[in-house]
Amino acid sequence: MAVATDKSRVTIYIPDHLKQYLEAWAKEDGRSVSNLVERLLTQAVKEKEGAK
Repeated sequence: MAVATDKSRVTIYIPDHLKQYLEAWAKEDGRSVSNLVERLLTQAVKEKEGAK
């Protein structure tokens, strides 16, 4: 069942080894891969904005 959200869907293609790494990292942190990637992207954008 899909949950209504204000978030957009993005599809990316990554190497298998990177997917496996992200899955292990997410499991270690007790979060989904999607949530982990969102957190990493948010952090990267904040760093990029701070560098301006």
